[in-house]
Formats: sequence, structure tokens, C-alpha cells
Amino acid sequence: MGVDRRRLGVVAGLVAAGQLVSAFPGRARVAQDLTGLTTAMRALVGGYGSTAPAQTALQAWNLGRHIAASQAGAVRTRHDWQALHSRTLVLEGNALIDAGDICSGLRALTQAESVAASIGDWPTIAHAHAVRAMAARGLQRWRSALTLAVEGQRYAGNTPVAVMLAVAEAGARARLGDTLGTVATIGRAQELMSRLPAEKHGAPAYSLDSYHPALFVTMAASALVLAGQVYAAAPFLAEARERVGGVDGTEGRDQGVGCLAPLVHVICADAALRRKRPDVDEAEHHVTGAVAASSGRPAAWMSSEVAQLADGAARHGADWSDLVALTSAWGGSSEDVPA
Repeated sequence: MGVDRRRLGVVAGLVAAGQLVSAFPGRARVAQDLTGLTTAMRALVGGYGSTAPAQTALQAWNLGRHIAASQAGAVRTRHDWQALHSRTLVLEGNALIDAGDICSGLRALTQAESVAASIGDWPTIAHAHAVRAMAARGLQRWRSALTLAVEGQRYAGNTPVAVMLAVAEAGARARLGDTLGTVATIGRAQELMSRLPAEKHGAPAYSLDSYHPALFVTMAASALVLAGQVYAAAPFLAEARERVGGVDGTEGRDQGVGCLAPLVHVICADAALRRKRPDVDEAEHHVTGAVAASSGRPAAWMSSEVAQLADGAARHGADWSDLVALTSAWGGSSEDVPA
């Protein structure tokens, strides 16, 4: 799904200026505000994959302030306002974590879960769990990531976030050395994905309401490669490369999935290093491609991935210190992050 960047800029500008609060009185004004702020939130989600995470986080925070100010007295539509508020907090938390500010991101996600719980919005709680699991993975707290992913599935039901949580669980199991559990969980995630109706596939990048097949095969390949199952990952990775494109100078089959190219590059590099006969040159090609593809939208997770892959390459005599230095400024600090 393409993003109208001019429209996104206009909406963000309106939010920043506080002009989405309508001049209409009473219930008409409240309804107008709810519609306008919901449109602004959807625009931020739609532009997530092409906007710097810190910028998205700031815009989501600003949007949250206007939601809090506008919902005062909206008794009849309290549920809708609270749902919008909790989803905006999830978006803010995810963007903060992507920007490397993990502490602030986790605080936003905790608040999101509290607001969502007050209205019984279980899918939003599940989504917050999924993002927290990814944050724990970035901190190499694999056991916490597994616990969050499994717990989140109790809230997810048959919604798209159930797939997101299942692949998060698989990735955590892979890091913990549970190969059989990883393979079984990917199989369960594939079943969940196959049951999603086409209208729930949505956008290929970040979404609060959908899970795209291109994202699924990419994350499935990632978990299997992490588990050392390079050959089992091959069909998923081949499909990811076909759908996403941009990895070998080719055009992807799916529209609007170019934002996944950096991640596909990372998985290809990891796979190249984990083969029985590691190919360091191929891995370096893909890591370089990942860094280049991320330069317009630097994120903390890429800094972490490059550092970990460089450690793996060093065991084979390669020196990628230049790539580590280049991306080190993209990462945040894990100091004072709660265990």
C-alpha cells in the first residue's frame, strides 16, 4: 500500500499545530475530532516504514496529547477514544524502541496495555506484548522474549497479531537453542497465517490491524536461520526475496514491500554464515546491502544486527569494523532497562 507523503506531512502538521480540534460544538465537535485524529494515527502507521523512527515517535506522542485533550467529556464515545489512545501509545512505543530509546518505549507500551485493559481491547494488549517481546530480543533477553510472546497469544485470539506473536515466539525459541520448538512454532504460525482472510493481509510493513504474507515468510525465515535450520529456511527466504525484491537488484512481486529489503539482506547474510561451508563474501555483500538500504531510515535493530553478524564473520577471519562503526550511532542504550 503506497503512502501519500504529502498527505502524511499535512496531517502531521495539523497535529503539531493542534488544528485537528474542530470548531463544531458538543457531540458534533467530539465526533469530528475523533475522525480527524484517527485519520492522523492511520497516516503515521502507513508511513512508518519510510519515516525515521524518532520522528514517528515524536508525532505519535504529540498525537497522544491531542487525543487526551479532545476526549475529555466524550462519555458516549469513551470506548472509541480509549481504543485510539491505546493504539497510538503502541505505535509510539514501537517507534521509540526502533529509535533505540527502549526505556521510554517500554513505558509507553505499559501505558498502552493499561488503557486497553480498561476497555477490554485484547488485540491491542497482544500487540503491545509482541513489541515488548521484540524489545527483549534486541536486549538479548531471550527468556523474557519467549514469555512475552507466549503470554501475548492468550489475548490475540485469531487476529493478525497472533501470527506476529507466533513468529516472535519462534525467534526466541531459536535463540534459546530449542530447534524442535522453533520448527513446530513456525508450523503453527503458518497455519494461523493461512486462516487470515485476504483483507487482513493489509500493508507489508508495520501495521496494527494486519499481517502481510511477505512479512510472514521473512520472519519465518529469520527464526529458522537463527535455529540453524538453513535448509528448512530456504523456501521461506526464497519467497521473501521474490516478494520483496531489491536484494539482488530485482523488482519484488508485491507492491510496497521495499521497506523489508534491509531485513531480508540481514537474514541472507546470517544464512550465508551459518551454512556448513560459510560464505563470508556473500554475507558481507548482504550486510553492506542492508546498511545501504537502511541509510534513509536508520534504526537501532539494524545496528544490533550488524554488530552480531560482524562477530560471526570475525570467527572466519573477516573484519567488518567499518560497518559496525558506521551503524553504531543508530543504536540506543540498554542501561537502566528493567529486566
